[in-house]
Amino acid sequence: NPAKVLDAPNLEAVFNLNLIDWSNEGFLAVGLANEVYLWNSEDGTTSKLMTTEYLDEKVTSVKWSPVATDILAIGTSAGTVQLWNASTTGRLRNMRMSEERSSNRVPSLAWLDHLVSAGSFTGYISHHDIRIADHEISVCRGHTQEVCGLAWSPDKKMLASGGNDNIVNIWNADMACGTQPTPSRTLLDHRSTVKALAWCPWKPNLLVTGGGLTDHHLRFWNASTGALVKAVDVQNQVSGIMWNQEHREILTSHGSGAELLRLWKYPSVTLIADLQSSRTSRFLGLAPSPDGEYAACLSSEEEIQIWQPFPRDESRKKETLPQLNILDQKLISDLDTVLFDEFLKSSGTAYCPKGCQTPAVKDEDGLAICSECNYCFCYRCFSQYHSGYPCTSNPYVKMPDKIKDEDERQSFIRLYGLREVEKFEEEMATYEFMENVRCCPKCSNKVDKLMGCNKMTCIFCKCYFCWICLARLPT
Repeated sequence: NPAKVLDAPNLEAVFNLNLIDWSNEGFLAVGLANEVYLWNSEDGTTSKLMTTEYLDEKVTSVKWSPVATDILAIGTSAGTVQLWNASTTGRLRNMRMSEERSSNRVPSLAWLDHLVSAGSFTGYISHHDIRIADHEISVCRGHTQEVCGLAWSPDKKMLASGGNDNIVNIWNADMACGTQPTPSRTLLDHRSTVKALAWCPWKPNLLVTGGGLTDHHLRFWNASTGALVKAVDVQNQVSGIMWNQEHREILTSHGSGAELLRLWKYPSVTLIADLQSSRTSRFLGLAPSPDGEYAACLSSEEEIQIWQPFPRDESRKKETLPQLNILDQKLISDLDTVLFDEFLKSSGTAYCPKGCQTPAVKDEDGLAICSECNYCFCYRCFSQYHSGYPCTSNPYVKMPDKIKDEDERQSFIRLYGLREVEKFEEEMATYEFMENVRCCPKCSNKVDKLMGCNKMTCIFCKCYFCWICLARLPT
């Protein structure tokens, strides 16, 4: 059950909006119709920060500044981004979009130091420098529909945007100054709205995205290369994602299904627990507390539920702090890289054998495609892809037709892993008993006959021969 429940009357239960955020000072902001309220997590008090100028002007997004921690950016349905000081409860600025976007709502916001990035209903992302009068310094066009998710990476080098058009775009930071108006990577694997975006706090190029109602997948990306590292079907619409560095776990909130809060272990992404709540029908989003211990979940039942998925382990901290003090930071970074590589291997990912060192993800047939150079290779033997033929038939790799004894089998297991060896044995056994397989009289590679006459051409050496007697024929 949640640790605390707050009332949220007049909540706009719209999935694409981002109406809740937690500041580094412990203030939880929530947009309710045309008002914004603050809850102080230290003393439990609630106060109203602002009301929009017009009754029909709704609050559509809120986001605290990570630098000036008492400044809150508020997006509205009138196409404005307002800056409010929570300490003085006064409005600092009212930044309007340019003419063609002035009437579009602002469903998403993200901060980069003194810049506010704002997503629009029509697919634009505008960047505003709050220090200058002409605040809108650049506009990015990469979506055809509403931009409902925005997040800057921890190292401030990349911006991720998710849209109602099922697209995830990765933008380099220099595009905020107008030098790169197009996305550096466009990720097209999702089949529904992408609102939930979260960067890994200790691996700044690792991004996890959550799909909407007809997609219901978590997808892990190497944002630097655009490679899909892992995809997990969570069976529900994903409305929010929260990383926890201490426990190496992920919390997801959902807008459909019976399991509305789910806890996952990283990097295996296996389900640890379903946090059930009988009080709500769907969660519209979540906001992590500044200490990473709590999560505020916005419920469609006009509630804010405060959960404690990651309680502090004081004994664990006392044991690990002395060890961290004597460990070299480079060693810690190297160990983290090793763990990430193991994550890639466990998720069915291989590095390109041509030296790109770019992760490539295999399909069910063993095909892997490098996202950098587009080289197609076999995941099992890391040579040129050979569709429909086992690795022993591939002219680019020399392996025995069968494993001779247990010692050789164990050596293959150490080299490729038990799962791959078992697949290889099953594949070879299948070919051994197939009556429609012959060996080419020129290169000895196996050739299978599926239909047609008895005059065959080997796909490897182009030898033209008779299927029945294996005699080579004139071309």
